[in-house]
Amino acid sequence: MRRKLAIGIVILVVGAIFTGCGGRGTEDEPSSQERADGAVRLSVPLRGNSDQNPVFSPDGTRLVFTRFEGGYNDGPAGLYLLDRSSGTVTRLTPTEDQDNVNLPGAAWNRAANLIVFASDREETNDIWRISPDDGDLGRVTRHSGSTWYIEPSWSPDGQWVVFEMDNVMPDDRQQGSIWKVRADGSGLTQLTSGYDDRQPNWSPMGDRILFQRRMTENDDWDIYTMAPDGGNAQSVTDSSSSDTDATWSPDGNWIVYSSDYGGLPAPNIFVTSVHGGTPMRVTFDKEHEDSAPSWSPDGKWIAFESRERLAETTPASLWIISVPDSIRNIEGKPSLENIISYANVYKDYTAEDLEKLKRFDIVAIEPYYVPDKRFLADLKASGTIILAYISIGEADDGRRYWADWEPADGTPDNPNIPRTIVTEDDPIFIGEDPGWEGSYFIDASNQKWHDIMLNEEIPYILWLGGGQYDGFMMDVVDVVDEYKGHPDEDRMRQGMINLIKEIKGKYPKLLLVPNRGFGILPEMAPYIDAFKFEEMTGAYGNIEGEEHYGKYYLKIDENGGHDNQEEIDLLLSVLKNHSMPVLVLDHVQTEPPDEKMARKCFEEAQRLSRETGYRFIWYGNSVDQDLPIWSFLSLKR
Repeated sequence: MRRKLAIGIVILVVGAIFTGCGGRGTEDEPSSQERADGAVRLSVPLRGNSDQNPVFSPDGTRLVFTRFEGGYNDGPAGLYLLDRSSGTVTRLTPTEDQDNVNLPGAAWNRAANLIVFASDREETNDIWRISPDDGDLGRVTRHSGSTWYIEPSWSPDGQWVVFEMDNVMPDDRQQGSIWKVRADGSGLTQLTSGYDDRQPNWSPMGDRILFQRRMTENDDWDIYTMAPDGGNAQSVTDSSSSDTDATWSPDGNWIVYSSDYGGLPAPNIFVTSVHGGTPMRVTFDKEHEDSAPSWSPDGKWIAFESRERLAETTPASLWIISVPDSIRNIEGKPSLENIISYANVYKDYTAEDLEKLKRFDIVAIEPYYVPDKRFLADLKASGTIILAYISIGEADDGRRYWADWEPADGTPDNPNIPRTIVTEDDPIFIGEDPGWEGSYFIDASNQKWHDIMLNEEIPYILWLGGGQYDGFMMDVVDVVDEYKGHPDEDRMRQGMINLIKEIKGKYPKLLLVPNRGFGILPEMAPYIDAFKFEEMTGAYGNIEGEEHYGKYYLKIDENGGHDNQEEIDLLLSVLKNHSMPVLVLDHVQTEPPDEKMARKCFEEAQRLSRETGYRFIWYGNSVDQDLPIWSFLSLKR
């Protein structure tokens, strides 16, 4: 049982970080210390003890952790509770010559209010559970032999426990496999075999189990997830580094773990998307081994154990560090305050496109064309804010709600999300868009359309993105212009305003960026985070019979006058009360690239920024939605 388990915790007292363990420390070592990377010490164990594997209570008021009394991973070991408000530390398990060790992550179950742990108190290493309030102790598994049942965690509903079963090999090596058992000890089921699999953790939603796997005799551990029945195992990390001690973020979209990624001399804490991709480093300390991380229930902090990189017996203490700003959708939506570059492209994306998109601060992409979730994870890891395209003003015959839509590799169906079927004859439509075949203007006051957007299309897109999208680029808001002269014009117009308000209310952590919609801009301004101004200066004629059909053209004359000056004036008047970035998308020829026209459009956006003090962030592409990199843009890397 004297093996390292991983876990982390956060302690806040009246808005401040609690930095002691009941005031118990040594005379020559302070109870609080801050490292250069911003990590703050939470505990200083008594001399010779090692504090490891902290886990939050479901309500965040307490934590449980393992204290090894003989040093790092050296028992006897017991479970301890730390009260967050008072800082009081109490022993939970009886004081006996045993090893009682909890796993990071889902060791403390909300539904049952029980803590699950491994113990050798009855000779064999078995799974036990204990009440944090009255100490009621119960045994979950009963087995004989030399195998170890260790590293347990709960399913979210408290009905199952997943754990690691270790075989001790002839050369004293350990070989792990993942098993699960019901909380009453029945239904023992093996989930993995043939590898060295350890430290399983059930996801917050209950749909996946996280674990670490070693396929060879070296220490190259990788992180995997699988279905609760042991099927559909997928790798999350696949580098040459040793990736261990993995646990979930509260929303299940991220994984925090310990790794020597990049050839570090000692493992530090990293975060990656549940779908993999380039990891983000959280701690930066060459002299300490940082491991056993876990996320706070509010998503703001990561706690971990850390010890000086001196010897295997060096004891550990508990530390805490704030979640990096680059990890989105933890506390809320990302800030647009510092964005200076923007790209807008809807196409079948390639690896080359991914590298280009990483250079922009914010991008709008078509979720139906994304090749896989790892594409988004890599893009997100670069610090780029990602907006998913959605049309809220017209329906398209390629969308999931259309009658003849069929699932594909990049757009599988999700039977758990409702699917309403529509056709071109549906009464929610008021006519076909003359500029885009197969697209139909909608009556925005129709409740059926609201239900499709709020309860079906938006959840489906977010599900496709695996939690990586920061918000939506909402297209065809200017369908309100089509309502002019209609007998129900006012009601239909108000319907679009209400739809945007409803999206804001149901998805408050998502950025909302409408494309145009000048007819309701003053009314929708309080509910949006930025405004997309398509064809402010450069445009393309896509309606047959109109003056510029089939051509790129400027909407500005030789004297600097805009033929859409009324739109610009209205936008400026709204920005006075609702300051926000303006994402300008002009259409210019790209094959061959018309640098002269592109620069003219860019300079017009720059002029408006200088003269008004508002941020006009420019990008230009062709009407075919390619991804040019203009030489005069200021981009990342």
